Amino acid sequence: MNEFLSTPPEIKLVNAFDSPLNNAVAAAKTCYSSRGVVYGNDVVAPDNGGADSRETRIRKRDNLARSLYKAGHHTVFQHAHFQFSISNVSRFFVWSFLHSHPFYNSEQVSQRYVEVRNNSYAVPPMPEPAYQIYDEIIQLQFNAYHRLIDALEPCVRNEYYSIFKGRRPQNDSSADSKAIKKKCMEIARYVLPISTFTHLYHTISLITLMRYHRLMNIFDTTMEQRLVVGKMIEAVLEFAPELELLFEESIPLEFTPEFRFMEQLNNHRDPEFIKEFDASLDGRTSKLISRAGDNEGLLAGAVREIFGISEKRMDDRNAIESVLNPASNTWLGEAMNVTHYTKICRAMEHPVYTFRKKLSHTADSQNQRHRTTPASRPCLTASIADEPDYITPAVIKEHDPARKLYEQIMETTWDGINR
Repeated sequence: MNEFLSTPPEIKLVNAFDSPLNNAVAAAKTCYSSRGVVYGNDVVAPDNGGADSRETRIRKRDNLARSLYKAGHHTVFQHAHFQFSISNVSRFFVWSFLHSHPFYNSEQVSQRYVEVRNNSYAVPPMPEPAYQIYDEIIQLQFNAYHRLIDALEPCVRNEYYSIFKGRRPQNDSSADSKAIKKKCMEIARYVLPISTFTHLYHTISLITLMRYHRLMNIFDTTMEQRLVVGKMIEAVLEFAPELELLFEESIPLEFTPEFRFMEQLNNHRDPEFIKEFDASLDGRTSKLISRAGDNEGLLAGAVREIFGISEKRMDDRNAIESVLNPASNTWLGEAMNVTHYTKICRAMEHPVYTFRKKLSHTADSQNQRHRTTPASRPCLTASIADEPDYITPAVIKEHDPARKLYEQIMETTWDGINR
């Protein structure tokens, strides 16, 4: 069983750097060039004297590229980028693999503002009895999604007009109706399966693609990763076949630390984990669990060091005020988010806070898009509970018909997982 039972992933290489291997080698040569920048076209072009043939220069290029890779000089492979269009992949795969690191750019179809179709979900290979349960539960989830959209409409409408008091419900404009419908979809998506299809643009560098290939057998979506990454590699090698020499063999799943650890546990879920995790939050959904001993002093000191000011001239309070108050630090109001580039804002890099959070897969997919906020996320196989364990949006809690429907589908979903 090697193929998905659903529509296979569709991967297209939409944009790419020209001559990516020449470019990488030229970048490496530039590091040691006394004659200025070396350009990609010059890497395989004949010498002025004609001493080397083109074939000889290609062989030298390939040998240098291999040695650069083996020596760990990988920044040269970061210049070339590839933009892919990706369709018919699960949101679980995107969460678990494509968006689980900071080195990408994606534009993904919104599940908040685009209504999801009933037949748009991934079906991994599985025997017939399992497929019957899987398909039954997913159809129930999609049905509940559409029912929730309708059930939530009255209370979302009331909430909407309580916020936008200048608008009149009796004149319900098409713009208001669309806004209300989108809010209903935003809440109803909590019952959708994580196998729901998505489509996106995904842009990565050559070195990230090489890492994808090396790691494509890791948890959680191993088979889907192999399919998608395999097609990405095929598309790139069709465009630039000379890159094949850079792709190292993929690490088998059974050789990964995560697999070996799970194997030691006999793949059993620990029922005490969720109880222990929840208890550690003390009733909260997010809890500060670690911070540097003097983050305030650290920040204030960094500000003073940027401007060469003594503590006598600028105390901690004024230093912190100068960087955190938008009235004095106008960089904070820039729509371009320039904080990583400006001197005073870089002082904020030093204080670090670590939070433990309990949140839905839906919310974490949004949280994940803040790529400069690192997080350790669970192997879902290990952390899912035998009993229903889920987040209920506040609007659903306040609306009895929607709450009952929501709780019913969650109970049914967990029953399907256990079956």
